[in-house]
Amino acid sequence: MTFRLQYIALACIVFGWGCNYTNIPTPNEQWPEASTTSPLSLAAECAEEGVPISQGVVFGGVVTANDRSGNFYRTIVIEDESTAVELHIGLYDLHNLYPIGCRVALRAEGLAVMESDGVVQMGRTISSWADYKVEPLGVPSLIDKRIVVVGVGEPAEPQSVEASELTEEMCGRCVKIDGLRYVGEEKDWGSNPYSSTSNRLFITPTGDSLAVRTSRYADFATTPLPIGEVCVGGILYYDRLFGADMFVLKPRTYDDIQPQK
Repeated sequence: MTFRLQYIALACIVFGWGCNYTNIPTPNEQWPEASTTSPLSLAAECAEEGVPISQGVVFGGVVTANDRSGNFYRTIVIEDESTAVELHIGLYDLHNLYPIGCRVALRAEGLAVMESDGVVQMGRTISSWADYKVEPLGVPSLIDKRIVVVGVGEPAEPQSVEASELTEEMCGRCVKIDGLRYVGEEKDWGSNPYSSTSNRLFITPTGDSLAVRTSRYADFATTPLPIGEVCVGGILYYDRLFGADMFVLKPRTYDDIQPQK
Protein backbone atom coordinates (compact mmCIF):
# COMPACT_ATOMS: atom_id res chain seq x y z
CA MET A 1 0.00 0.00 0.00
CA THR A 2 1.26 3.45 -0.81
CA PHE A 3 0.68 5.54 2.28
CA ARG A 4 0.56 9.26 1.69
CA LEU A 5 3.56 10.11 3.81
CA GLN A 6 3.99 13.35 1.92
CA TYR A 7 0.97 14.74 3.77
CA ILE A 8 2.65 14.49 7.14
CA ALA A 9 2.95 18.08 8.26
CA LEU A 10 6.00 18.48 10.44
CA ALA A 11 5.50 22.02 11.65
CA CYS A 12 6.61 24.22 14.50
CA ILE A 13 4.30 24.02 17.49
CA VAL A 14 1.64 26.67 17.82
CA PHE A 15 -0.22 25.21 20.78
CA GLY A 16 -1.34 27.18 23.82
CA TRP A 17 0.93 26.94 26.82
CA GLY A 18 -1.68 26.92 29.61
CA CYS A 19 -0.69 23.79 31.50
CA ASN A 20 0.83 22.84 34.82
CA TYR A 21 4.07 21.36 33.48
CA THR A 22 7.33 23.07 34.37
CA ASN A 23 10.59 23.44 32.47
CA ILE A 24 8.81 23.35 29.12
CA PRO A 25 11.26 24.37 26.39
CA THR A 26 10.25 26.92 23.81
CA PRO A 27 10.57 25.26 20.37
CA ASN A 28 11.94 28.44 18.75
CA GLU A 29 14.73 28.65 21.33
CA GLN A 30 15.79 25.07 21.91
CA TRP A 31 14.61 23.09 18.91
CA PRO A 32 15.29 23.50 15.19
CA GLU A 33 12.86 25.28 12.94
CA ALA A 34 10.60 23.03 10.92
CA SER A 35 11.59 22.45 7.33
CA THR A 36 9.41 23.96 4.63
CA THR A 37 9.07 20.59 2.92
CA SER A 38 8.33 17.35 4.72
CA PRO A 39 11.41 15.14 5.19
CA LEU A 40 9.00 12.20 5.17
CA SER A 41 8.15 12.63 1.49
CA LEU A 42 9.56 9.25 0.59
CA ALA A 43 9.42 6.93 -2.39
CA ALA A 44 6.85 4.21 -1.87
CA GLU A 45 9.46 1.46 -2.16
CA CYS A 46 11.30 2.84 0.88
CA ALA A 47 8.31 2.60 3.20
CA GLU A 48 8.67 -1.07 4.15
CA GLU A 49 12.36 -0.82 5.01
CA GLY A 50 12.23 2.56 6.68
CA VAL A 51 14.31 5.68 6.22
CA PRO A 52 16.08 8.16 8.53
CA ILE A 53 14.84 11.68 9.11
CA SER A 54 17.77 13.87 8.18
CA GLN A 55 16.28 17.36 8.42
CA GLY A 56 15.65 19.32 11.61
CA VAL A 57 11.91 19.14 12.16
CA VAL A 58 9.38 19.29 14.95
CA PHE A 59 6.17 17.26 14.78
CA GLY A 60 3.29 18.19 17.07
CA GLY A 61 -0.07 16.61 17.83
CA VAL A 62 -2.49 15.19 20.36
CA VAL A 63 -1.85 11.87 22.09
CA THR A 64 -4.70 9.56 21.10
CA ALA A 65 -3.40 6.26 22.51
CA ASN A 66 -0.98 5.06 25.17
CA ASP A 67 -0.24 1.98 27.29
CA ARG A 68 -2.81 2.58 30.01
CA SER A 69 -4.74 -0.68 29.46
CA GLY A 70 -1.79 -2.75 28.24
CA ASN A 71 -3.16 -3.04 24.72
CA PHE A 72 -0.44 -0.73 23.39
CA TYR A 73 3.05 -1.80 24.38
CA ARG A 74 5.53 0.97 25.17
CA THR A 75 4.15 3.18 22.41
CA ILE A 76 1.99 6.26 22.04
CA VAL A 77 0.04 7.50 19.03
CA ILE A 78 0.23 11.19 18.11
CA GLU A 79 -2.32 12.67 15.72
CA ASP A 80 -2.48 16.07 14.05
CA GLU A 81 -4.78 17.56 11.42
CA SER A 82 -3.28 15.60 8.56
CA THR A 83 -1.89 12.30 9.82
CA ALA A 84 -0.94 10.13 12.78
CA VAL A 85 2.35 8.64 13.98
CA GLU A 86 2.87 5.69 16.28
CA LEU A 87 5.97 6.52 18.32
CA HIS A 88 7.96 3.63 19.79
CA ILE A 89 9.36 4.86 23.10
CA GLY A 90 10.29 1.69 24.97
CA LEU A 91 9.32 2.65 28.53
CA TYR A 92 6.58 1.41 30.84
CA ASP A 93 3.77 3.55 32.29
CA LEU A 94 3.77 6.01 29.42
CA HIS A 95 0.19 6.92 30.29
CA ASN A 96 1.53 8.78 33.32
CA LEU A 97 3.85 10.86 31.15
CA TYR A 98 1.62 11.27 28.09
CA PRO A 99 -2.06 10.97 29.01
CA ILE A 100 -4.59 10.70 26.22
CA GLY A 101 -5.58 14.21 25.16
CA CYS A 102 -2.31 15.93 26.00
CA ARG A 103 -0.44 17.85 23.31
CA VAL A 104 3.17 16.99 22.64
CA ALA A 105 6.03 18.24 20.51
CA LEU A 106 8.46 15.74 19.04
CA ARG A 107 11.93 16.63 17.80
CA ALA A 108 12.20 14.13 14.94
CA GLU A 109 15.60 14.79 13.40
CA GLY A 110 17.79 11.68 13.51
CA LEU A 111 14.91 9.28 14.12
CA ALA A 112 13.70 6.72 11.60
CA VAL A 113 10.28 6.24 10.06
CA MET A 114 8.52 3.43 8.24
CA GLU A 115 5.06 2.15 7.43
CA SER A 116 3.67 -0.96 9.11
CA ASP A 117 0.09 -2.24 8.83
CA GLY A 118 -0.79 1.03 7.15
CA VAL A 119 0.46 3.19 10.03
CA VAL A 120 3.43 5.56 10.04
CA GLN A 121 5.73 4.32 12.80
CA MET A 122 8.69 6.21 14.22
CA GLY A 123 11.57 5.21 16.46
CA ARG A 124 15.30 5.42 17.07
CA THR A 125 16.24 3.29 14.07
CA ILE A 126 15.03 0.42 11.88
CA SER A 127 16.29 -3.09 12.66
CA SER A 128 16.81 -5.00 9.42
CA TRP A 129 17.65 -8.13 11.41
CA ALA A 130 14.16 -8.09 12.94
CA ASP A 131 12.11 -7.92 9.73
CA TYR A 132 12.49 -4.15 9.57
CA LYS A 133 10.90 -3.33 12.89
CA VAL A 134 11.12 0.07 14.52
CA GLU A 135 13.46 0.16 17.49
CA PRO A 136 12.25 2.28 20.43
CA LEU A 137 13.98 5.37 21.76
CA GLY A 138 14.61 3.45 24.95
CA VAL A 139 16.88 5.80 26.92
CA PRO A 140 15.09 8.28 29.26
CA SER A 141 17.68 11.00 28.65
CA LEU A 142 17.13 10.70 24.89
CA ILE A 143 13.36 10.75 25.33
CA ASP A 144 13.53 13.90 27.45
CA LYS A 145 15.42 15.64 24.65
CA ARG A 146 12.93 14.46 22.03
CA ILE A 147 9.46 14.84 23.54
CA VAL A 148 7.85 17.59 25.56
CA VAL A 149 4.28 18.07 26.75
CA VAL A 150 3.12 21.49 25.64
CA GLY A 151 -0.55 21.39 26.66
CA VAL A 152 -3.19 19.30 28.37
CA GLY A 153 -6.69 19.08 26.93
CA GLU A 154 -9.76 16.87 27.09
CA PRO A 155 -9.37 13.14 26.42
CA ALA A 156 -9.27 12.49 22.68
CA GLU A 157 -12.54 10.89 21.61
CA PRO A 158 -12.61 8.59 18.57
CA GLN A 159 -14.09 10.05 15.41
CA SER A 160 -17.32 8.32 14.45
CA VAL A 161 -16.97 6.88 10.94
CA GLU A 162 -19.21 4.64 8.86
CA ALA A 163 -17.54 1.36 7.95
CA SER A 164 -18.09 2.15 4.27
CA GLU A 165 -16.16 5.43 4.68
CA LEU A 166 -12.91 3.85 5.87
CA THR A 167 -9.87 4.44 3.69
CA GLU A 168 -6.25 3.37 4.02
CA GLU A 169 -5.23 7.02 4.36
CA MET A 170 -7.10 7.06 7.70
CA CYS A 171 -4.78 4.44 9.22
CA GLY A 172 -3.25 5.59 12.49
CA ARG A 173 -6.22 7.77 13.35
CA CYS A 174 -8.54 7.21 16.29
CA VAL A 175 -11.98 6.20 14.98
CA LYS A 176 -15.04 4.25 16.07
CA ILE A 177 -17.39 2.05 14.06
CA ASP A 178 -21.02 1.29 14.92
CA GLY A 179 -22.97 -1.88 14.27
CA LEU A 180 -20.18 -4.46 14.49
CA ARG A 181 -21.18 -8.07 15.14
CA TYR A 182 -18.76 -10.74 16.36
CA VAL A 183 -18.67 -13.90 14.24
CA GLY A 184 -15.80 -15.89 15.78
CA GLU A 185 -15.73 -18.82 18.18
CA GLU A 186 -13.37 -17.46 20.83
CA LYS A 187 -14.95 -16.56 24.16
CA ASP A 188 -12.90 -13.54 25.18
CA TRP A 189 -10.97 -10.65 23.66
CA GLY A 190 -7.39 -11.73 23.83
CA SER A 191 -6.34 -14.62 26.07
CA ASN A 192 -4.32 -16.39 23.37
CA PRO A 193 -1.66 -18.74 24.82
CA TYR A 194 0.10 -19.06 21.45
CA SER A 195 0.57 -15.38 20.60
CA SER A 196 0.93 -12.02 22.30
CA THR A 197 -1.93 -10.62 20.19
CA SER A 198 -5.35 -11.81 19.12
CA ASN A 199 -7.51 -10.72 16.19
CA ARG A 200 -11.25 -11.18 16.56
CA LEU A 201 -13.33 -11.13 13.39
CA PHE A 202 -16.38 -8.85 13.20
CA ILE A 203 -18.84 -8.10 10.41
CA THR A 204 -19.83 -4.52 9.59
CA PRO A 205 -23.39 -3.41 8.75
CA THR A 206 -22.42 -3.55 5.06
CA GLY A 207 -21.28 -7.16 5.36
CA ASP A 208 -17.55 -6.48 5.23
CA SER A 209 -15.00 -8.04 7.55
CA LEU A 210 -13.22 -5.99 10.21
CA ALA A 211 -10.87 -7.26 12.91
CA VAL A 212 -10.42 -6.05 16.47
CA ARG A 213 -6.87 -6.55 17.79
CA THR A 214 -6.10 -7.02 21.44
CA SER A 215 -3.05 -8.03 23.42
CA ARG A 216 -3.15 -10.99 25.78
CA TYR A 217 -1.68 -8.55 28.33
CA ALA A 218 -4.51 -6.04 28.02
CA ASP A 219 -6.44 -5.64 31.26
CA PHE A 220 -9.65 -6.61 29.42
CA ALA A 221 -8.21 -9.61 27.53
CA THR A 222 -10.27 -12.14 29.46
CA THR A 223 -13.48 -10.13 29.37
CA PRO A 224 -16.24 -12.08 27.56
CA LEU A 225 -16.90 -11.06 23.98
CA PRO A 226 -20.24 -9.33 23.36
CA ILE A 227 -23.46 -10.82 22.10
CA GLY A 228 -25.18 -8.63 19.56
CA GLU A 229 -24.00 -5.41 17.98
CA VAL A 230 -21.29 -3.22 19.49
CA CYS A 231 -19.57 0.06 18.77
CA VAL A 232 -15.78 -0.32 18.80
CA GLY A 233 -13.27 2.51 18.83
CA GLY A 234 -9.50 2.61 18.63
CA ILE A 235 -6.54 3.16 16.34
CA LEU A 236 -7.10 2.06 12.74
CA TYR A 237 -4.69 -0.32 10.97
CA TYR A 238 -4.81 -2.31 7.73
CA ASP A 239 -3.57 -5.89 7.56
CA ARG A 240 -4.10 -9.26 5.93
CA LEU A 241 -6.02 -11.51 8.30
CA PHE A 242 -8.29 -14.53 7.95
CA GLY A 243 -7.20 -14.82 4.31
CA ALA A 244 -8.24 -11.29 3.30
CA ASP A 245 -7.06 -7.68 3.48
CA MET A 246 -9.12 -5.78 6.03
CA PHE A 247 -9.19 -2.88 8.43
CA VAL A 248 -8.20 -3.53 12.04
CA LEU A 249 -9.25 -1.58 15.13
CA LYS A 250 -7.03 -1.62 18.20
CA PRO A 251 -8.93 -0.37 21.27
CA ARG A 252 -7.07 1.85 23.70
CA THR A 253 -9.04 0.74 26.76
CA TYR A 254 -12.19 -1.27 27.34
CA ASP A 255 -14.14 1.99 27.33
CA ASP A 256 -13.68 1.96 23.55
CA ILE A 257 -15.98 -1.08 23.36
CA GLN A 258 -19.64 -0.23 23.97
CA PRO A 259 -22.91 -2.14 23.47
CA GLN A 260 -24.86 -0.75 20.53
CA LYS A 261 -27.52 1.70 21.69
